Amino acid sequence: MNDLFTWFSRWATGVKASPPAFNDSIALSNPEVRNLTLVELEKDVRRLKSIVDREYGHAEQMRRPVAHVTITSDQMQQAFTSHLIHTYEPPGSLRDGGARHNNDFTDIRDIRIAPTHEELLCPIPPYLPVFLPTAPHHLPEGSMQRHLDILFRLLREELTYASVSPVVLLH
Repeated sequence: MNDLFTWFSRWATGVKASPPAFNDSIALSNPEVRNLTLVELEKDVRRLKSIVDREYGHAEQMRRPVAHVTITSDQMQQAFTSHLIHTYEPPGSLRDGGARHNNDFTDIRDIRIAPTHEELLCPIPPYLPVFLPTAPHHLPEGSMQRHLDILFRLLREELTYASVSPVVLLH
């Protein structure tokens, strides 16, 4: 890129020389027009040079070896659990904003198997627990109630929403 700037400078000097060092149509133009044209061309060449220099710097940084931080599986598990905890919204009345719809309950015995109209049209995603021991849940860890709650909600979601097509929702 430095060569381009050097060549441009030599050419611009040669075009302005008397007599012109280059047989170029710009050398024959009015001096004011020629000088204005050269100033604008020089701006473009300088801008092009700055872009190339900047991108060359980025390319050089990419070529340098980067020390990769090794993340253990325990650290990944902790990060995943932390994410689950921060995004956890419990079911029914335990949720900060209250129940999502008229079929969102804490106790699975109160949930109708078939989804209600309000449930189908609800813009808030349903409560779907994560089936991991470390995942947050409203029932005690390791309890049969928790296990059944998770299985019921996930199976119901799979059966309900796998069979409902967008066309059915429109009618």
